[in-house]
Amino acid sequence: MAEHPTTPPKSFSSLALWAMSFGCCVGWGAFVLPGNMFLPKAGPIGASAMLAIGALAMVVIAFNYHYLMRRHPGDGGTFRYVQAVLGYDHAFLCGWFLWLVYAAIIWANASAVPLLVHHFFGKALHFGFHYTLAGYDIYFGEVLSSSSFCIVLGLLCLLHNRAAVLLNVLFALLLACGVAGIFAAIYGSLDCGFAIVRTYPFAPQHSAAFQIFSLLSLAPWAFVGFEVVSQVTEESSCRRKHFFGIMASAIICAAAAYALLLLIGAAPLRDVVDWGDYASIIEAGGEATLTDLPVPHAVETHLGQAGNVVLGLAILGALGTGVMGFMLAGSRLTCTLADSKVFAPLLARRTAQGVPCNAILLLIGSTVIVSLAGRTAIVWIVDITSVCATIAYAYISACAFISAHREGRTLQAVVGAIGFLLALAFSVCSFLPAIWSITSLSAESYCVFSLWGVLGFLIYLIVFRHDTAERFGHSTFVWAVMLFMILASSLMWMRQAAHESASQTLREVREFYDELMIIKHNPRLSQAYLIKKEDDFIDEHMDSFGNRLVKHSIFQILLIVFSIIMVFAVYSHMHNRRRQAELDKYKAINVSRAKSEFLSKVSHDIRTPMNAIIGFTDLALTKNDAIALHDYLRKIKLSSNHLLTLLNDVLEMSRIESGKIEIHPAPTSIPQLLHDLRTIIIGQIVAKGHQLHVNAQRVYDEDILCDKLRLNQILLNLLSNAIKYTPDGGQIDVNITELKREGEFADYTISVKDNGFGMSPEFAEHIFDSFSRENTDAVDRIQGTGLGMSITKNLTELMGGTIELKTEKGKGSEFILTFRFPVAESKEAVSVPEAIKGMLVLVVDDDPNACESLKEMFASMGAVPQSTTSVTQAVPLYAESAKARAPFELCVSGMGMTEMSGLDIARGMQAAAKEEGIQPPALIIVTAYDWHDIREEAEKAGVRAFCSEPVFASELRAAVAKALSKDDHAEEEGTGPAGDEIFAGKRVLLVDDIDVNREIGVAMMEMHGIEVETACNGKEAVDMVHQADVGYYDLVLMDVQMPVMNGYDATKAIRSLADQDKAGVTIVAMTANAFDEDRKAALQAGMDGHLAKPIDMERLKDMLVKIL
Repeated sequence: MAEHPTTPPKSFSSLALWAMSFGCCVGWGAFVLPGNMFLPKAGPIGASAMLAIGALAMVVIAFNYHYLMRRHPGDGGTFRYVQAVLGYDHAFLCGWFLWLVYAAIIWANASAVPLLVHHFFGKALHFGFHYTLAGYDIYFGEVLSSSSFCIVLGLLCLLHNRAAVLLNVLFALLLACGVAGIFAAIYGSLDCGFAIVRTYPFAPQHSAAFQIFSLLSLAPWAFVGFEVVSQVTEESSCRRKHFFGIMASAIICAAAAYALLLLIGAAPLRDVVDWGDYASIIEAGGEATLTDLPVPHAVETHLGQAGNVVLGLAILGALGTGVMGFMLAGSRLTCTLADSKVFAPLLARRTAQGVPCNAILLLIGSTVIVSLAGRTAIVWIVDITSVCATIAYAYISACAFISAHREGRTLQAVVGAIGFLLALAFSVCSFLPAIWSITSLSAESYCVFSLWGVLGFLIYLIVFRHDTAERFGHSTFVWAVMLFMILASSLMWMRQAAHESASQTLREVREFYDELMIIKHNPRLSQAYLIKKEDDFIDEHMDSFGNRLVKHSIFQILLIVFSIIMVFAVYSHMHNRRRQAELDKYKAINVSRAKSEFLSKVSHDIRTPMNAIIGFTDLALTKNDAIALHDYLRKIKLSSNHLLTLLNDVLEMSRIESGKIEIHPAPTSIPQLLHDLRTIIIGQIVAKGHQLHVNAQRVYDEDILCDKLRLNQILLNLLSNAIKYTPDGGQIDVNITELKREGEFADYTISVKDNGFGMSPEFAEHIFDSFSRENTDAVDRIQGTGLGMSITKNLTELMGGTIELKTEKGKGSEFILTFRFPVAESKEAVSVPEAIKGMLVLVVDDDPNACESLKEMFASMGAVPQSTTSVTQAVPLYAESAKARAPFELCVSGMGMTEMSGLDIARGMQAAAKEEGIQPPALIIVTAYDWHDIREEAEKAGVRAFCSEPVFASELRAAVAKALSKDDHAEEEGTGPAGDEIFAGKRVLLVDDIDVNREIGVAMMEMHGIEVETACNGKEAVDMVHQADVGYYDLVLMDVQMPVMNGYDATKAIRSLADQDKAGVTIVAMTANAFDEDRKAALQAGMDGHLAKPIDMERLKDMLVKIL
């Protein structure tokens, strides 16, 4: 099965379309209406005139259908055309009521099958369970026959659409030929011919005009279904320009069929002198079976059993084409409503042949369920289809008028206006008779109409609330119409119900007084008894009548109240949506304004590095001085990096707004994260003369699960801003504290504080908005994108954290982050050396904060720490302790202090210890720089261990353990950078379609002694790998977007080579596609890694070292 087949099969020919339209127009009702409606109310001439007027009106509406059909191709019929012209709200209204029309006529035709069986076989279906509903006896056999008839035809539509269409044509021809044959046979055998029609042309009760007018309300019901062909236009082999002719001919043939059956029913009968007398019998309720209706009675009278057989076949054709035609059209309408999310999307499912399977099953299932209610209840529903159909016809004509008026088509606009007025007149005719004729529709029919309207309100509200595309909720007219119809029908229902209750009470009163007149002459009954009996009767029936009215009134009030609640609910949701739309519009305007202001403000920032790049490039081309060239290139690179930062920020923000950022938690070491961060920014810190202090003494769980890349990005943004917006020589403090641990999770707070420019309260409120920068002279001189803090806030929230700002103009700012991270399994922890407990420890650093942090850490180990910030007093302090024979056994000193270096202090303590003849203290140097360059000198000065800033408890314990161990060699850290000798004999295939990219890549790798070969596209790369010997290429650097064959396809082709050794060559994507999804796509294609452009030499070398 498929949701939407590309091209549905062309199952409907012109004949099939005519049969579908004609069959749906006529149906079972044509054999019933002449007897119980047309003849009694208007006579043969009056009824024929009504049919002619109704057919002409339907032809006008068919013309409007055809006009819209040609301008809005596709299945969906009425719903699709109204949606295209007036929108989804109006389309919902007409589609909702039209669906009831189609379904109700299916139910009515299916429920007539037991009547046909009863006509020929008597009570053959009176078996199984039996119950009575609304005065109608319902038997299991009748329910079974109705359901089986619908199920068989429905499954044929579902399983073999072409066969169903062909069978529908046969049903329609059987109906047409049967009616024509019966008419010819009866009137061909009558001596008087049409004399009876001339003798009694109208009913005797009212004027001819009134009789015709009173029946006009039935015209939409009599001809409803001619438009079903609009539901299958995409499945038709007929050109659309022929559809009007098909519909018009179907309407004319349907009118002819009604007229022929009318005249058949008006033929002289055996039991009465003329049809007028028989009509009086019908109006009095004399008919009890199918045979007692004029048409079947006339056929049996004049044609006998043979005529009955032909009549039965004609009725079978009417029932078959009525069920099958509306099943085909109704399923397409249901599918269209489901496609528009009015019905459940499940109902839009189609088979591979384009048949709406679930929609057909819905119609079959509803028929089976409704058949259990009996034919009387079904007739209540069918009676309102005339009103429902006029709603659809009025909308179609209005849409035709609007479309034609827009296009300047006067004739079509006039026809559309006429069609709308006709539909409006039909609607009036449906309701006005109820004003002066209380027997127009039953009370139950009005009640059904009201309930269907209320259910429509409820469905509309549900659809409206889930309408993310905002297709619904744009027309208050629809609510007004629905509310009016519910109110009008409920009032009519109340009037009818009150009339029926009053009629019943009057009958009972009449019967009582007839009985009272008889017994009052009985001398044994006293006058007092008779008066009491009369009073009791009147009181009882008045109470009963009043109770019925109260129940009806309560039901009507509940119906109206519920409708009003629905209206207010729809209005409330629409109001909220409009308010949200206005807020979104306001935000969009502000964002657009902010972007415009941002572009205006940073255009200087963009042009400044561009000016530097272009200017220094021009200068470099004219200079031969190596020193000057080096300086120019350095400045070009700095400017390029700034432009790259700008680009990355804009792209990062766009990915955040589109929801494409993903968080990838992984084991992360907090110490390593901060060390790496310090390494990145230390150059900027030194360049601006800032003091950076990082305090991490209260971090107990140092290994966590988080997205290291995103957390690093957050902290780097905050630190970069602190560096940029703090004047030279400022102070930047980073504090990380573990607040608490709960189970497997720990809460952390990280603050980044500076003593820079600070912010005004007004700007602080918008600091996290995109493209926001404070408009001050100090800030304007600093390059920036206005996106960094917005990115920081979004990434923080994506990681489940919060960010808070404390700032004061001219005093600095502090950003406070809070996170909850899962605690990762720690590496093997270094325990606190026993020797440290009670040991005298001297802490030396000119930074008071650093001294206090180290003192607290040593105190937590059980040592006895003492500190000094006076660097020059460190050696004398140690000398005094040595002379007192209570020397410091461990000394921790900073390295790069202003007055003395850590090595100078170490040498001084060594000398003091030697002078006193004691063992020198174990020395630990704390430094933010790489100590490998000073290691040899430090060892000579007596340094036993090194510790990196910021100092973490675990690292300090490791340094203490090293310093107090008996190993005299300083800690070996790393193996140093790899030399170019490791690249000797290595060969790389570089694949890129851009000449400049290949030139840069080749130059960078040849600098390290790597042999490089190149290819211009993926196809060349595949051929080169395939033709080369195994192991010839050590690495393939593959671009992604290339002509002929892209990098992904090339990788897949290499991986699929028959020689698995060649197929296993290492392939790394080297592309400008730099996002997470691009990295994933590269790995999914079979690549081993991903390197984003622009290529940085150090990153390229690191990757080459790792792989080669």
